[in-house]
Amino acid sequence: MWRFVRVTEVETESELWSLYENTFPRCERRSFGQHVRAMLEQPSFVCVKICVAERVAGLVFFWEMKHCLFLEHLAIAPECRRQGVGRMALKWLQGKGLPIVLEIEPPVDTPTCGRLKFYESCGFLLLPYPHKQAAFHADTHSVPLGLLSWPHVMSPSEVEAFERILSELVMTYTDA
Repeated sequence: MWRFVRVTEVETESELWSLYENTFPRCERRSFGQHVRAMLEQPSFVCVKICVAERVAGLVFFWEMKHCLFLEHLAIAPECRRQGVGRMALKWLQGKGLPIVLEIEPPVDTPTCGRLKFYESCGFLLLPYPHKQAAFHADTHSVPLGLLSWPHVMSPSEVEAFERILSELVMTYTDA
């Protein structure tokens, strides 16, 4: 049976942190110190591990904002992929009743096209607005990404409000 467990402490040697580091390139994830700082300072930053028995099957890191949820990171352990865990995690988030927005790499190859197809099959819609993820580290650059939203295409004013929260809150937890 899958369980969603809110995480209030993360250790660098944990299965959860290892999954995070091994799934996302450094330019798309915050440092351990900034991650812990965000967890301690921001109740809106929610870190959840998806467990089966005592194993970490996945992770969901999101920001619960007034007008939407920002799904910052979703990762499924390699041995648990293609078992519906990611779809179940998205349904769990959708059940919170707020619109959801997430960043996605441009679909340019088989893996990135597969990710887009997966999110679209879960009801997410690719937005027609340009977007860049700000740098997480002083020695990295911003990353051009796309935005997806659920359950509707966000308006330009909704995207503007989202981008403002990203810069004023979310991206203050970086080493850049």
